[in-house]
Amino acid sequence: MNPPLNASGERDRGARLCLVGTILFTVLMLYLTHIPNPKVPAWIVRIGDDKFRHVMAYGIWACLALGATRGWCPRRGCAVAGVLLAAAVISAADEITQPWFGRTCSFWDFSASVLGAMVGCSLMLAWESFWKRDSGPGVAPERPGKHPNSAEPARAVHAETPETRLS
Repeated sequence: MNPPLNASGERDRGARLCLVGTILFTVLMLYLTHIPNPKVPAWIVRIGDDKFRHVMAYGIWACLALGATRGWCPRRGCAVAGVLLAAAVISAADEITQPWFGRTCSFWDFSASVLGAMVGCSLMLAWESFWKRDSGPGVAPERPGKHPNSAEPARAVHAETPETRLS
């Protein structure tokens, strides 16, 4: 499944990398959240408070997921809603299954995860709005009134003057 072409006519490699990153990060995140408490690696405990780790993990996840939607979903509002919904579903499933592995299910962990996804989406939208890619070298600017993917040829627009009316 290939992502659509971006504005410069190339496949969006960044969206593909974000998709792969989202999948790998989801697997890593779910693995680490299901390790029994006494066996949690020390480097994770050193990161900070439990709620901060949830916000940070889901913030990173949401940035990757929203970046992955760039090639498939040009309407950013719909993409953000989908990423937030997916984050809520993944977080809920994660929290509900943790007691099976000797961990606790917490509404506050779920809330911190959703908050992290909101922060991540906000950061990604800010990144996209401030660092938009230009068309690239050698790409002509779009002509007014003509869609770049249209098969209709461009028409010259001339103002009618008395001299051109007579000829």
